Amino acid sequence: MAREIEIEEVETRRVPGRFGRLFALVSWPSFLVAAVAETVFFSLINPRELYLLGEPVHFSPLATYTIGFFGFWCV
Repeated sequence: MAREIEIEEVETRRVPGRFGRLFALVSWPSFLVAAVAETVFFSLINPRELYLLGEPVHFSPLATYTIGFFGFWCV
């Protein structure tokens, strides 16, 4: 008297919408370009020798690299 149970398969994969695809198409290449731009910029310029509005920057080198990366990424 075994009873068979029917299991219905449900599609669980999410397909990104138009905005999600556009965001991925823009953000990933810009991320890669920002990484290259930061590498080139900071290979030529020491972060301890940067000046902002005539005053030396008092951030740590890691903070300077991080701010620089996000600046390049926004551009």
